[in-house]
Amino acid sequence: WVFIICYQVLPIMMLALLYVKRSELNPKVTDVESALKERDSDPKLAHLRFLFVEYNGTQWYWEIVEFYRRITFISLMPFFGKGSARTGVGCCLSLLSVIVYREACPYHNGATNVLAV
Repeated sequence: WVFIICYQVLPIMMLALLYVKRSELNPKVTDVESALKERDSDPKLAHLRFLFVEYNGTQWYWEIVEFYRRITFISLMPFFGKGSARTGVGCCLSLLSVIVYREACPYHNGATNVLAV
């Protein structure tokens, strides 16, 4: 039970840390590239950079989405039995993940968005 609680507390704490700094993570600049440069050069965000550096300014929270996606595939799939039920659920979750990534395009690098899908 301890590990289940840790897996849930860790992303919630990461989200809380990012949420407090959300205005610095998504600077109000008209040009996207200059907003990313401003965000990446901010020394107050250095300790959190690993959580948002790859993502667009508006998707500063996407690492937490990715964290829960991984938790879903690793921890929930064993509860769906064996065989075709697990395969069907896994395929549906994978398809849902592809659709969400395709629509959100969370990465500021276009090639990374293509690879994520």
